[in-house]
Amino acid sequence: MSRHEEIPLVSRYEDAAMSSFDRKSGAAHNVWLQELGEMEEEGDHRFNRHRAPLFERAKKPHVFTADQRKRMDGYESIDFFEAQSLIYKDHLRAVKSEPRWVKWAVYVAVGMSTGLWACVLFQTLDFLSNARRSVVETIVNNRNDEKGTTGVGVHLTTSGIRMDAFLYGYGTMLLWAIVGCLLSSLCCLIMPSAAGSGVPDVMAYLNGVMFPLIFNVRTLVVKTASCILAVSSGLPGGVEGPMIHIGALIGAGLPSGRSRSMGFSNRFLSMFRNAKDTRDFITAGAACGITSAFSSPIGGLLFVMEEVATFFPVKLSWMVFVSALACMCTMQLVNTYLQGWKYNSFAPADGNFADTAITMFRTQFQEFHSIPLNILTFVPTIVTGIALGLLSVVFVLGNQRVNRFRARNIFPKPLFRVLEPALFVSVYMSCCYLVPLAFSCKPIPPMIKENAETLGIELWTAFCPDRENEFHPLATLTLTNSYNVIRSLFVRNAADLFPWHALLIYQAIYTIGAMYGGGMFTSIGVVIPTIVMGAIGGRLLGVAFNEPTWADPGVISLVGAAAYFGGLSRLTFSLVVIMMEITNDLTHMSCMMVGIIIAKTVADQFCHSLYHSILEMKCVPFLPVANSLHKLDTYSAKDIMTEKVVILKTIESFQRIVEVLRTTKHNCFPVVSVADGKRYRGLLQRKQLELLLWYIYFRDTDPCTRTVSTGFYSSNSLTPMQLKEHASYADLKKVEDRIYWERLAAIPNVESLPAETTTAFVDLNPYVDVAALYVRDVMCLSRAYSMFQNMALRHLPVLNRHNFVVGIITRKNFVEDRMHERIDAAAMKSKEAKRSSSIKRRQAHPREE
Repeated sequence: MSRHEEIPLVSRYEDAAMSSFDRKSGAAHNVWLQELGEMEEEGDHRFNRHRAPLFERAKKPHVFTADQRKRMDGYESIDFFEAQSLIYKDHLRAVKSEPRWVKWAVYVAVGMSTGLWACVLFQTLDFLSNARRSVVETIVNNRNDEKGTTGVGVHLTTSGIRMDAFLYGYGTMLLWAIVGCLLSSLCCLIMPSAAGSGVPDVMAYLNGVMFPLIFNVRTLVVKTASCILAVSSGLPGGVEGPMIHIGALIGAGLPSGRSRSMGFSNRFLSMFRNAKDTRDFITAGAACGITSAFSSPIGGLLFVMEEVATFFPVKLSWMVFVSALACMCTMQLVNTYLQGWKYNSFAPADGNFADTAITMFRTQFQEFHSIPLNILTFVPTIVTGIALGLLSVVFVLGNQRVNRFRARNIFPKPLFRVLEPALFVSVYMSCCYLVPLAFSCKPIPPMIKENAETLGIELWTAFCPDRENEFHPLATLTLTNSYNVIRSLFVRNAADLFPWHALLIYQAIYTIGAMYGGGMFTSIGVVIPTIVMGAIGGRLLGVAFNEPTWADPGVISLVGAAAYFGGLSRLTFSLVVIMMEITNDLTHMSCMMVGIIIAKTVADQFCHSLYHSILEMKCVPFLPVANSLHKLDTYSAKDIMTEKVVILKTIESFQRIVEVLRTTKHNCFPVVSVADGKRYRGLLQRKQLELLLWYIYFRDTDPCTRTVSTGFYSSNSLTPMQLKEHASYADLKKVEDRIYWERLAAIPNVESLPAETTTAFVDLNPYVDVAALYVRDVMCLSRAYSMFQNMALRHLPVLNRHNFVVGIITRKNFVEDRMHERIDAAAMKSKEAKRSSSIKRRQAHPREE
């Protein structure tokens, strides 16, 4: 028996004429690649814009420059669905289905793990924040209480703070902030994928775009450490955005049961190591992230459904809800008895959960503090929605400009990238510490003094001579943590708690700080800063109205927080539920809804949402649910498809497969019948071809594993004998695991294989996805887009009426500005064809004189 007959998957069925045809076809495809590159460069020249426009309405597509398109071409899409090949169907018949309770148990485990991880993060953050404030207050109070005359009696403010007290307190806070930011950015230097909030990255993944290393276990550890250090240092940021990414990280890693970084693998959970289950668990983890950040399970579910996840069926919503419920119960149980890693002595002894563990920013109290809804409250609500909608536009546009400057001038240099947060926080904390010294203290309102513990607020008294009865309003805003600031701004029946000048000054400082700080090389988010800025603006407008009966500053502050958040994120119903759950305020829910809708409508007229603007800046080929292009039904799939396609036949030469993999970067290839070389049979993923090559390589180098091959089979099913002569699904999985653990290259060194192998032919029939979706060339563009986006596809072949492949559509074909460009080109081509046809008719039938 000859050697090539011992190699599975191969056959010499094809004659020399077929080999000659393959060589010609391969040369033609190489020429096509060169022509395609020239055509794309020519198309990019038309859109060679050096600078993006300042204002872009949300309904208008973002236009990418030529450089941005090159960056976009570097992203790869994700195959969420398993190829419905013959070997896969045979595998499904052979294996037993896993018990249904296993998946539900894993979802509960994801929720509990996210809740416990969030507890570690928040408890550590509370401990460090309280320690920072305690150290600074102790130093200032002790130094200010000392008596002496040698240069220590100089006062800087009317409140009487001494020079040495000021210097020691300022130096301590500045040193704490600089060291924390420096360590945070150094953490991100270890894993750059941990920088930023991570929410846009999770959105892109769930939309079908792969980001490298965003779900690595090292990213989880580094992101947690960086977030704790950055937020505790005093940067104007929050942990809510990073918590969404952390939850998604846990959802991606825990159910897979393996980690190459930790050298761990669990065979029991191998059933979940596929793209579809991974996507669902990441969705659940992201919902648990927002749940743990706000103790808002329903809001977390709706937030993921509205903003983060693209594919969200009803069955998945049940599992995500159970996961969020497990996360919330875990968080509430731990936070009831622990505060800053200290036992909570005020925890209820009867087993009840603490109110602070249930509601983050409680606004309704039965004893006091309750304000009924007044019809006139909608007047300041409308004003607040318009004003804060415009303010959110300023924030988004400013943050865009800063991040573009940072991407050009700071991020390319690692030293600047690491030092920027430390330099920025030194300026920001200097403003927060020095500016309050220009203003005096004021008496603590009696209602606040009596109920401060119930309200959960802390006032800054270190700059005041009478610390028992006075506090500093501006220092309370600038020098306490963001959660205390929000609770203080939501206080009701205390219109004189913060004067207008303190609110206005802090609004300017915090907005500029958050606008610049969002996007630095640290792990911080903008959710809490969004609520802070909205609450400040709302309370400032409430103070301006000066009507405590129907425009209480605390109520308008709540409306402002919701409106600003809505203008920034363009969330609607999920935001209403989140704000309702974190404040326990049902009374003014209608006001929040009105404010959110108005702010969203105003912001839509000027720019895209913050997260989508970040995706555009990263040049991610994100496909929204609603396409902004009009009259798509008037165009068809052939207008935007890529006309030249790299095609494989059901029986291909080994050399041809290697050539295609080495000369192209395509991740999927239409497969046509070997009989005529035209009729469509299905799709074959690049990954499958690579696994096949490695399988042949391993079998050829290990003689004990060889079996006999009897040729190829083109039937719709394979007999048991025939299946033994091909690589089974389990065989390819073993090869994939070996590649994963040994970090092997994508393609083996085929030059070391014998000539009998490299000149043989490979039967691809058992590995072709015969159920892959395709469209006709005359299908309207709106239906093609809906199919591609809703089904989370990666490739969409285009066939003509003869079932021949005439083109292919990928994610980048559906990017709005490219689709607009191709539609314009198709329209121009159609007009030129009509004009040419009209000229020919006139020439053929000239008018008689």
